[in-house]
Amino acid sequence: VGPALGVARFLRRRSLPFPPDTDPARLKAATRAVRRGELTGDPETDALALRLAGEIGQSPYRPRLTVAVLGALVLLQLAALASALHAGETGRGVLHAALAVLVATPLAALPQEARRRRAAARLPEPFERAAEPWPDGRARSGPDPAGR
Repeated sequence: VGPALGVARFLRRRSLPFPPDTDPARLKAATRAVRRGELTGDPETDALALRLAGEIGQSPYRPRLTVAVLGALVLLQLAALASALHAGETGRGVLHAALAVLVATPLAALPQEARRRRAAARLPEPFERAAEPWPDGRARSGPDPAGR
């Protein structure tokens, strides 16, 4: 289950609707900007980063349900492991131990996914703030002259 989820995530990321002439380096920089939750300063890269952040925000994320389902599957595999070892079937026990580890693998990625979503949620805020003028009416192009 874990590797299948990883492959599905990889394929989904690669199938995002970007123009065919999108520069791979710019897309990588936009992905890095989303991961950090910060703008790059390049308008095209920032537009890609906002698009990526929007995709992240719209994708389903149910950590409690994920933990409940995968936790139940791990418990089932551990019960099958105990049953196999009790019956003296070491080969079947090794199989169930390996399956328990494979099913539990996505659980380790949940904190990373939560950080990624928080960073993506922070991205539109500085982008919108950069479009606003400073309190004295000048356009934003650098740090706040008043130190804010």
